[in-house]
Order: sequence, then C-alpha cells, then structure tokens
Amino acid sequence: MRNARVGRSLARLAEEAGFTVGAVRTTAPVFRDPHDADHTLGLGRNTERAIREGHIDRARGRAWFTSLFEGPFFACFTLVTVIASR
Repeated sequence: MRNARVGRSLARLAEEAGFTVGAVRTTAPVFRDPHDADHTLGLGRNTERAIREGHIDRARGRAWFTSLFEGPFFACFTLVTVIASR
C-alpha cells in the first residue's frame, strides 16, 4: 500500500484542489474468512512481496500466512469516502 494513511487527508486534499467537500463517510468491512480476506486484501501476495523486498524473513512470513488459516480469523479496516463537488 503506497500510503496507508491517505484516508485521513482526503478531505483536506480535495479542498486544497478546489473541491467543496459535502461529506466524509467511513465504512469498516469485516472479514471472518481468511480466503475472502486474502482475495480482497492480497495477504499472500503482500506477504511474498515483503519477503522478496527483505522486510520479513521468508520462514517467518510464510508461517504467519499459513497460521491465518488454522484458527479463528478476523480482519477489519476503515475505508474513507469523500463526496465532493466543484
């Protein structure tokens, strides 16, 4: 993810670009199935990328990813939507 915190700045960035912000809304999708989460969030793909780029050790990264499928699973994140007009 290039900028995981950009959502916090979207309204300000829209205003700075000359838009009038009408609303800011948030949604928090919840995943309880690791397969669905992997499909949507690219958990395996991002784990492999982190390994390839040297951010995490191969064995540890793969063990972490495998562990996601072994027990209860929960993942959630916040989406920010800015409704603006010009």
